[in-house]
Amino acid sequence: MIYGIWHSAAGAVTQDAQVDVLANNLANVNTPGFRKEFLVFKAREAETHEDKPDLKYLNPLLDKMKGGLFLSRTYFDRQPGPIQVTDRPLDLALEGEGFLGVRRNGSVYYTRAGNLSVGPDGLLRTADGQGVVLSADGGEIVVPETGEFNVLKSGEVVTPAGAVPLMLVEFDDLDNLFKAGDSLYEWRGPAAPAPATATTVLQGALEGSSANPVSEMVQLIQAFRAYEGNLAMLRNQDGTWDRAVNDVGRAAGR
Repeated sequence: MIYGIWHSAAGAVTQDAQVDVLANNLANVNTPGFRKEFLVFKAREAETHEDKPDLKYLNPLLDKMKGGLFLSRTYFDRQPGPIQVTDRPLDLALEGEGFLGVRRNGSVYYTRAGNLSVGPDGLLRTADGQGVVLSADGGEIVVPETGEFNVLKSGEVVTPAGAVPLMLVEFDDLDNLFKAGDSLYEWRGPAAPAPATATTVLQGALEGSSANPVSEMVQLIQAFRAYEGNLAMLRNQDGTWDRAVNDVGRAAGR
């Protein structure tokens, strides 16, 4: 394969992935607790540096050329979105690095999306009703049918039946926290997350999305243009290779 075609193809693949990520960020500019995502790219070294073969294979000219661009992994923004006052009792905003624990399909996940709901069973749930908000001991939280309850800054849900602390946790390494969809995160660290000590809860408020629509749109346009540029380079190089094989080769064989 022509070296330039490989580079252009690698560039097109990475920019295609970039477009997908930025489009998703743009689609979630109004999603509570959403943390925008960004891709990390990795440059592959020339083969002689990457694989370190016998020195007799070294080529000074090729060693000056890189091996292409690859995707490393996707990270999410570590900075929270702006706090928005809603005055809705079921809306909770977290100030600090903490996450709210919820159970869905038998597994425990974590979220910053505090737009909660109350299911027919009286349990405090996530907005879509699929996740059950957990108490500090991993139990469920029942609220009155009237929806009358208060949430203290310490994270305690106060109802006529008493006070139940929310499961609020903090992570020592966010690189082991991965998005699982529907504003949920999955912890893949070696140890269980620790109870939050520097997080407060604000009732009647929500954390907004950290994605800025203007910034995401500008980056999306840039990524799409880079993607189209790589495709154009692919077509040009393919045309050059076609002429070299079919025209130049035929003329030389006469």
